[in-house]
Amino acid sequence: MSDKKLERFSEVLKEEISDIIMKELTNPEIGFITITRVEPSRDFRYATVFFTAYPEDREERVKEALESAAGFIRNLLRKRIRAKAIPSLRFEPDRDLKVLEKYWEWQEKEKEDEV
Repeated sequence: MSDKKLERFSEVLKEEISDIIMKELTNPEIGFITITRVEPSRDFRYATVFFTAYPEDREERVKEALESAAGFIRNLLRKRIRAKAIPSLRFEPDRDLKVLEKYWEWQEKEKEDEV
C-alpha cells in the first residue's frame, strides 16, 4: 500500500474514532481526551491510537476504558468506513507531545533566565 493511502486511511480512522468516542461512548472514565494520531500497520491488521487526556494523571484509567471499548469502536468503524478490513485497535497515551511540551517549557525558561 502506498504511503499516501496509508496516511489517508490513518486520517479517516482518527476522525471516525474521535467522533465515536465523543458521541457514542458513555464511560465517565474517558472524560476529556483528544485523539492525536492513528498509526495503522502496513497490512491494516492493527492500529495504534494515540491520545492525550486531561488531567494527565488519568491516562492509565482512560487507556483501560478505551481498551475495554475497542471492540465496540471497531464494530462502529465497520459500519462507517468502507474498507476491506478494519484494524484491531490499541490505545496509547501520546508521549511524544509531552516530550515536545517539556522542551518548549524548557526553551521558555531559558529565555527568561537570559533576560
